[in-house]
Amino acid sequence: MNPTAKAALDYTRAGFALVPIPTGTKGPRTPNWQTRQAAITSPDQASKLTAGIGLAHRWCGTCALDVDDAERADTWLRANGIELAEILAAPDAVQIVSGKPNRAKLLYRLPPGVESLPTLKEADDALEFRCASRDGSSTLQDVLPPSVHPDTGKPYQWGGAGDWRALPTLPDALLKLWQSLALPMLPNAANTPASKQRTPEHSARPNAKASGNITEGGRNDSLASLAGTMRRKGMESASIEAALLAENRSRCNPPLPDDEVRTIARSVSRYPSNAEQGTPADAEPITWAKPQPLPEGLPDVPRFDADLLPDALRPWLLDIANRMQCPLDYPAVGAMVALGAVVGQRLRIRPKRQDNWQEAPNLWGGIIGRPGAMKSPALGEALKPLKAIEGRALEKAKADAAKHAIEAMELKAREKALTSELESVFRPVKAKAPKPNKADPDTTALPFDGDEE
Repeated sequence: MNPTAKAALDYTRAGFALVPIPTGTKGPRTPNWQTRQAAITSPDQASKLTAGIGLAHRWCGTCALDVDDAERADTWLRANGIELAEILAAPDAVQIVSGKPNRAKLLYRLPPGVESLPTLKEADDALEFRCASRDGSSTLQDVLPPSVHPDTGKPYQWGGAGDWRALPTLPDALLKLWQSLALPMLPNAANTPASKQRTPEHSARPNAKASGNITEGGRNDSLASLAGTMRRKGMESASIEAALLAENRSRCNPPLPDDEVRTIARSVSRYPSNAEQGTPADAEPITWAKPQPLPEGLPDVPRFDADLLPDALRPWLLDIANRMQCPLDYPAVGAMVALGAVVGQRLRIRPKRQDNWQEAPNLWGGIIGRPGAMKSPALGEALKPLKAIEGRALEKAKADAAKHAIEAMELKAREKALTSELESVFRPVKAKAPKPNKADPDTTALPFDGDEE
């Protein structure tokens, strides 16, 4: 069974009403697809879907909040008492992720007693409340995973901390806002008191929660903390980015550059969510202590004792340290490690006196010093003998390789000549075929073998 049909079966079993969507589009093409009769609600119908899938909100009691521009939508929602970042980061939030930046889509169940809500666009089309037609006679749809987005060429994905199998109920604040916006559109709006009708000022009424700006010096930490909360609850990178951009525009004073905000979102999104770590979504975040400054100063280092060096190396290494004006440690470490590499396995030790167990020691070394302390020149001087040995070995290897190539050519030529000589000596003599009897053209002369019958 293809992935689309499998997903469609799962959706119908969860109570979703579906509509088929052709490949390469975001909308249905079936005639009268908005009607209840056209909705797919049975597993038999769902198993036949092979392209895209749409959710018919009106016929299964669902709705969506579609954010086409996170910054403008957040400003509008905040003016109406709702924080976009909070509803995106809710522990039961279910999102449809299209992969396009600065966008988000939240799915909800309609509350009990609410059969449908009219579709509305707000904030200069940056935000859309999606469910049904004005009179509730037809539906709107939203594309479901794993349908492929026609612009990005990638499949839609589920996002948010919640599970689509258990859609959250439309929050009360969103429901009240939606109903108040829809009030003038209802058939009896003319009989509605003016105090309850929507006014031009409705979309710009102040919100007490809009206060609390994030000032310079705390913007990065605040946005990173918000991103961490959203990531722990399972939100994906695109949704975190959209929420941070909205928060940055509305609360940061002055706002951070968008690229810097996107960097914060990408950085935090690399960490696993609580679900991926096996941690409950409502687990308390880890509180880290304030970083302490690193201690100043360095511990005293014992002076290198020249008497520890072999007699044959001591004068040479002391001379290097004197000429380089560097600690004796630098050339001494390099020389001893180089000497260990040259000796290699020709020298072995027996750790146990009464045992034949042998080991070839491997000597490792390293030097530490501040920039400009002559570490590299001192090591280079101490490693000169080893590099000279390597140079001579390389030249010998090149000469041996050239000699081998010539010998191989000579061997091949001798082999070819010997083969030709042997073929000429042992080449088999071909027997001549007997001539036919000219007296009788229908007969062929056969060789006489001396036997008669």
